Amino acid sequence: MVFQSVDRVIKEVKFISDHSRKRVFLFQDDQITLRRDRAKTLFERLMDEDLGMLWKCFVRVDLVDEELLALMRESGCVQVRFGIESGSNRVLKAIKKGFTIEEAHRAVRLAIKYMPSVHASFIWGYPFETLQECKETMKWVHRLQDEGCTVLISSCRPCPTARYTRTTEGHWISMRTSWPISIFPVGRT
Repeated sequence: MVFQSVDRVIKEVKFISDHSRKRVFLFQDDQITLRRDRAKTLFERLMDEDLGMLWKCFVRVDLVDEELLALMRESGCVQVRFGIESGSNRVLKAIKKGFTIEEAHRAVRLAIKYMPSVHASFIWGYPFETLQECKETMKWVHRLQDEGCTVLISSCRPCPTARYTRTTEGHWISMRTSWPISIFPVGRT
């Protein structure tokens, strides 16, 4: 994986600051905290440069902690977004997320402590997912909402360019149909 240098990122943020009326930007990269030392250097530089910019980012559940979230907030971060994907540990294991729903919950709760806005995205309707697992996901969706997290749910729609997908049971499913992706916020009734 190739990362742009911190100097290059700061130069781009300065360009946005100098040439746009926008005061908030999004790091469109869920790997921003992958290399912890680089991330800390970037956040410290954002503070030192004092560009008057706020920012949002995608983060991975397994790559944030209290120290990093505090530094992110201090450097202007106003929103973090997690791709949790499921409330079922079996599904999380099948899609190789590398964390449990309980670990995701802890990360979200910690982020809520530091950030004005925390988002989590989920996907339901995996070909191998059971109705009970969908219900588990919805239980976690409602729990996170009750704790102050904004939740977005997408239905599982395989990429139209993918020829086939293999289920966890080893069956192959044809994905020749071009399905639109639907993302919608989940409301409470």
